[in-house]
Amino acid sequence: MNFKKSISLLIINALLFSSAMVAFALDEQEMMMPYSINSLENHMLSERMQVEKASLSAYTNIINALTTRNDYVLYPSNYGGAFLNEDGKLVILITPSDNTQLIRETNNSYERLLSSVDVDFNSALFNEKSLEFQRTAQELMSLSDGRNESYILFREARYSYMYLSELIEELNHAICDNSNMDSIWNYITGFALLTNKNAISIQVFELNDSKIDRFRYEVSSSGALVFENSDGFAMSESIRAGQQANTGSIGFRARSGSFRGFVTTGHGGIRTGSSVSQMSVGPIGVCVIGRADNNVDAAFVRTDHIAGPMTDITHGGRRISGRSDSPLLGTTVFMEGWGTNSISMGNITSTNATVTYSITGGTITRRNMIVANYMSRQNDSGGIVYDVQNRVLGIHTAAGTINRYIERVRNIEDWLGVTFY
Repeated sequence: MNFKKSISLLIINALLFSSAMVAFALDEQEMMMPYSINSLENHMLSERMQVEKASLSAYTNIINALTTRNDYVLYPSNYGGAFLNEDGKLVILITPSDNTQLIRETNNSYERLLSSVDVDFNSALFNEKSLEFQRTAQELMSLSDGRNESYILFREARYSYMYLSELIEELNHAICDNSNMDSIWNYITGFALLTNKNAISIQVFELNDSKIDRFRYEVSSSGALVFENSDGFAMSESIRAGQQANTGSIGFRARSGSFRGFVTTGHGGIRTGSSVSQMSVGPIGVCVIGRADNNVDAAFVRTDHIAGPMTDITHGGRRISGRSDSPLLGTTVFMEGWGTNSISMGNITSTNATVTYSITGGTITRRNMIVANYMSRQNDSGGIVYDVQNRVLGIHTAAGTINRYIERVRNIEDWLGVTFY
């Protein structure tokens, strides 16, 4: 069975069982499983998924080796980022260690150097690469795991991950500090780091050459920028009257001090002290802290004093195994939300994006968001998003025509003062 057929069967299976969905039961013993776990497991054990799991394992080993005691990742100066290709293999970009001159030369020509050739570590082509390229690849390979060597490829690129990350931060400061009514930012719906293109995509509403020239003049002329026509301003998927009370969807479980509960979005009317209910259950908790601003769009709901502590099993029957703080572009992700009423599958299209979206009472600009292309519906806001290893990436917060935006676990923890468990 090929991958496309496997995905089709997964979707059909979810639709067949969607009519049997019941309210989320907080007691694991009483939880009714609306999906066939064995069927889902069979689909996830497809050839592509097995390759992806091995690739993610190798990438995790590399990141862990580069992470300091204070959880700061020290990327090598010539590391250009990494992503999963269509086959699920890990592709690591390698740049010149000193590309300052290259960056300066492209500031006016807007040309980018990203090879289209993936190099296998043991191939003849690898031996034809520069000594610097070979040495960097060997060092990164040594940090992964010898058992996963066949799942790692290397590619030449121009811009280092460090440079692109710093450029993203410059853009974040520019968009948040903007107060000029005649600014080019009024036409920018967001921007995102695209590791597979070794570039930052600027999403422009009704794109034309004049707007591109204005952005390069007013904001940045970096050659790492590429401009794309946006699908419009994203809208937050908040709840509506007559639907799931004042909450969209339950996200990952968390604790705050001795309190235990779950995280959801903050834009759906969840504010400190407000009661949170389910239609067929009634009150299940109280919001301890909720925020929807330029720093975070999330809320922590305490449940242990009303409905008891949450289980680590999702409504779709997946047991959450941990968290993913450094996801890869191309990674398969799953979203579970009350609106979709099933498991929705997609892939990460950016691991660092900034987006402006509307909420009740105005708009907010969120940075360092994960972007994916799964399907979502109204009331999915707050829904849990996880990968093939059942590791939580964060919660679903907003949607455009194509893109879906995910608030990271780490960011929620930092700004709400809660802990994932």
